[in-house]
Amino acid sequence: MTKIKICGITTLNDALAAAQLGADLLGFNFYPKSPRYLAPETCREMTAVLRQTYPRLTLVGVFVNAPVAETRAILETCQLDLADRKSVV
Repeated sequence: MTKIKICGITTLNDALAAAQLGADLLGFNFYPKSPRYLAPETCREMTAVLRQTYPRLTLVGVFVNAPVAETRAILETCQLDLADRKSVV
């Protein structure tokens, strides 16, 4: 079965629209240098609504060069299901 992941979500309206259109996974970017960077506090507010409205969604944190402890803390704070960790040199 094919799954659809939409990354770079920065607003609740975008997240809700993506979910309504059938996305299976939503990605939230925690790389500060990215124009799609999302503060963990903002993500936490969004995921609280998404968990109630679309409990089937898989919520993914996207991290670049982030320490493991920071990744884990954000996953817990934001109630995310998965981490997509990348390294850039």
